[in-house]
Amino acid sequence: MRLWSSWISGRNRFWKSILVNTTLVVLVIWGVGQWHARNLLPESDAEVVPDFELQSLVGSSHRLYASDGSVFLYFFAPWCTVCRFSISNLNDLPSSSTKNDAKVYAVALDWNNVGEVEGFAKNQELEVPVLLGNRGTAKDFRIQAFPTYYVLDGAKKVARRNVGYSTSLGMRWNFAWVRAGGFGFQFLSFLFE
Repeated sequence: MRLWSSWISGRNRFWKSILVNTTLVVLVIWGVGQWHARNLLPESDAEVVPDFELQSLVGSSHRLYASDGSVFLYFFAPWCTVCRFSISNLNDLPSSSTKNDAKVYAVALDWNNVGEVEGFAKNQELEVPVLLGNRGTAKDFRIQAFPTYYVLDGAKKVARRNVGYSTSLGMRWNFAWVRAGGFGFQFLSFLFE
């Protein structure tokens, strides 16, 4: 009986240790993300983001305020290793929808030449428009680290933002939340489209 009770208490300590350690890791990752995001444009109902008109890799011009509905802006640098791991998750986001217009853009910053951006986009097999940003774009959106993304609502106000690696589910969750205006049936519809 003593052997059984010591085995049970040892097992409980093991699971408690796993729970505490997992909680600490999650809190540290969250804290680092919050620290990195401290200088970004604020999530606000009052402040709209600056407009831009940028050329894509295929030569078409894209103006931010010309798009109706929600917009997902993913800022990256072609040399960024973390960007290489997470940018392909953009392909899982709906770039347009009959239910609610939605746009997804990858915006290249801190690049030396167009060929460098083209090579990066080709290697990552991006299916979303890749726009060629500049120092003014980086300054307007307060980009200090890569990758950084913003999810804008239909009024072009920041509804969600993140710095660093994001999973496909995390990106999809934030985009669906903004497009649906919160949790509900429409959120679930957008999440699984």
